[in-house]
Amino acid sequence: MSKAVPVRSDRCGLDELFLSFESGDAERARLVLDPGWTRQWTATWQVRGGDEVSLVRDLGSAPVAGCEPVRRFSWGRRQRHRPGLQFMVSTGRVHGFESLEEPALLLALDFTGALEDVLPQPFTLRFGAADGGFLKHVPDFLAVFRDGSRWLLDVRPARLVKEDDVTCFAAAAEAALESGWRYSVVAGWRPHVRTGIDALSAQRRDLQDRLGLQERLLDAVAAGAARGAPARLGGWRRGEAGEPASDVYALGCTVYECVAGRTPFGGRSIFQVGTGHLDDEPDDPGVGRADWHPTLSRAVLLALRKDPAARPASAGAYARGVRAAADLL
Repeated sequence: MSKAVPVRSDRCGLDELFLSFESGDAERARLVLDPGWTRQWTATWQVRGGDEVSLVRDLGSAPVAGCEPVRRFSWGRRQRHRPGLQFMVSTGRVHGFESLEEPALLLALDFTGALEDVLPQPFTLRFGAADGGFLKHVPDFLAVFRDGSRWLLDVRPARLVKEDDVTCFAAAAEAALESGWRYSVVAGWRPHVRTGIDALSAQRRDLQDRLGLQERLLDAVAAGAARGAPARLGGWRRGEAGEPASDVYALGCTVYECVAGRTPFGGRSIFQVGTGHLDDEPDDPGVGRADWHPTLSRAVLLALRKDPAARPASAGAYARGVRAAADLL
């Protein structure tokens, strides 16, 4: 598999964003590549509901228009893959995929800026194997670009590549090379590529505020209210910047849950939880416990005071106070 090396984000191409599985001479040795092999290997396309067979030597001139996926994207309860449809801005329509790894490639292709079409499950490749007989392989995608170039692609995480897959990938690579196409097996992605593309994708279309919450949320953020915070809000309270007192507050929420078995303001909606962090006092963490000492309650709650100046000066000081109180039990 190719190794990740530093690249410039403003100059890199798609093939520099993913980690590819590379075939070598050992993999090519598994194939029948005798003179005339291009007239023995075939590709079967699905065109308007019928099969159309072409020799591999003629693969480069095969029309993509009117072709359909050669396999249906079925779904069953016990199968491991999850097929679906991915909308692509470049083509203006949805394209099928067979696994949860494949939409990431479709999304990345959408950002190339030169894509014309993508055909999922484009054809069935029938190729000769060195150990005798013929094998079949259906590549995942055939990408067609505006300059006329084509890129045959398979998607398989490196940890899932099996011996049979290696032979099929080598055959697909030879067929693509003979046709003047590129071929790649997407075996993984560089760090942060998928999250980066997802973030960019989310900004491509205006989102509608159907519930009319945008202004309220912007006002809350501007005021530092963070009313949608989870049960462990930490120190991000009204008008409170990130500082040691905020970390002490977050630690206090965690300690409270450890000793009480519940969060300080849990059991309600997320909005009520946020309001509780802002305005309410938490319940005594020792309620319902016989093996308890009031001093421990005071020590635990000390970090949850609304006034940052009233909390312990540091997490270490808070921990020492809680430990001393626990020794009274």
